[in-house]
Amino acid sequence: MLLAASILKLTGQLLLPLVHTTRSARCKTAACHCSPHPPPPRPTNAGATVAPTCDLLLKLYPLRQPLVSRHATDTLAALAAAPGGHLSAKGLAELLGVVLAADALWDRRDADTTVAAIKLLEDGFCRLAAADAALCAARLPRAVHALVPQLAAEQESVRYAAGACLKNLIVECVDDGMVAAALAGGSAKPPPLLSVLAALEGSLGPHYQDAWEACLPGESLGV
Repeated sequence: MLLAASILKLTGQLLLPLVHTTRSARCKTAACHCSPHPPPPRPTNAGATVAPTCDLLLKLYPLRQPLVSRHATDTLAALAAAPGGHLSAKGLAELLGVVLAADALWDRRDADTTVAAIKLLEDGFCRLAAADAALCAARLPRAVHALVPQLAAEQESVRYAAGACLKNLIVECVDDGMVAAALAGGSAKPPPLLSVLAALEGSLGPHYQDAWEACLPGESLGV
């Protein structure tokens, strides 16, 4: 726990420039609406703190401390959804990949951390879809396959969060390019959309019968 506390303290120090930058941007935006001559935008160095911050936060997950994992996930979610795109599309895609591979985040005994992780995926993928559709398409199948088992979680909060996330990911991330690639076929590697649809089809199996109300919205959008 001493290591966790040290990392959280250092993370807070690294986040201060990002917080100040975000607040400053909001204040400037409000001032621009009131001023007939808005000031030109100024470059910031907030992006330089994001990568080391993410690295430190990700090192907390192997500790398998629920409260620490929850705070780390909340912070990563804030970074993923931060206005101004302080995290690059490539960096965001890598972050989402690590989150999907973190077993501690998907422990069904810790509903709060799982819900926070689902929210992180939702915000992160929606932002990634807008920034780089190709990167988003490549990562999307793994996200959907991770979310579908959560539809059968014991906790209602997890089932609801997973269902809502699936619905939003389909709406925001599946574009004409993914559909065209799936229809074209002829590739040695299955198109991402086919894997997404396979996961959604699996969510309609008997194992998920109690969660059909949550998964049907996402499934209907994928048809």
